[in-house]
Amino acid sequence: MTKLEHLKECKQFLPKMVKHRRALLAHNTGRPASAVMVKAMGMIDYFTSTIASFDNMVKFINRTDVRDGMWQIIPSREKKNREHFTYLLSEGNRLQQPATQQKLTYSL
Repeated sequence: MTKLEHLKECKQFLPKMVKHRRALLAHNTGRPASAVMVKAMGMIDYFTSTIASFDNMVKFINRTDVRDGMWQIIPSREKKNREHFTYLLSEGNRLQQPATQQKLTYSL
């Protein structure tokens, strides 16, 4: 996954999960809304549309309040979405690291 692909995936996945949770709340199913969840949903709605760089997106999803809010937003029975969010976190951290350079030495 490239940095641009990661940015696009985050911009699609995060609002999709917020929209899904809002639909569940509208039908009174799932976990009731908490202050952390509502704050995270508002932050995700506002910031995902304004973030235009990979580094800022990774910093945003690694913030403790956003990360904890996403764990509350994603329903616990949806293991695939939880695993995908974990993947986005780890892949973002991996892509931020500088590439390792190998020294090739030849001995005769």
